[in-house]
Amino acid sequence: MLVSKREKNYTKKVAEHLKKGMVVVFPTETVYGIGASLEREENIKRIIELKGREEKKPIAIMCASLEEAKKYFEFEKEEFAIANKFFPAPLTMLLKRKRTIPKWFYPEFKKIGLRIPKCETALEILQEFGDILAVTSANKSGREEAKSFEKALFYFGRYPDVLIVDGGKTKEGKPSTVIEIQKEGIKILREGKISLKELEEALNEK
Repeated sequence: MLVSKREKNYTKKVAEHLKKGMVVVFPTETVYGIGASLEREENIKRIIELKGREEKKPIAIMCASLEEAKKYFEFEKEEFAIANKFFPAPLTMLLKRKRTIPKWFYPEFKKIGLRIPKCETALEILQEFGDILAVTSANKSGREEAKSFEKALFYFGRYPDVLIVDGGKTKEGKPSTVIEIQKEGIKILREGKISLKELEEALNEK
């Protein structure tokens, strides 16, 4: 199933698809993401099945705003300083989860990734849907991430239950920087657009 971001009311089609518990592939500023609602565990299992992803590898949660993220994550002082400085951004932060995140969603992990995209299309989808999404990169496990609609279509176009949003090519073309703030400082878990230097400078600002 396909929809273009150029279509009028495209976000309503996407939101309806998500509310039915189905999977959506859509662009972000980094790479295309594949996401679903956290309403039911089966939704997340479908993402894992489609990607061929390890079941124990946690998927990040995508929010429309920092205000919304506060409902689901706990922020220490330094974590909030980084979040407030950068979000929305090509950044994923590992943060302590709150009980508002369903118990079944990777219960063995005290921390889950938070992503607030700097992408009009992704934010419009989140706002129309009105809730958080579990989102990971749109690719088959071990393969290159989809940086264009054509690549997303190549990976997932044959599945009738997957709705793919045509948003052209992504702006950045590489995944988000993934970080965790530890006692020793900021730890980069995956390199991306935002550098360690930029992050450390933000912490040192007064």
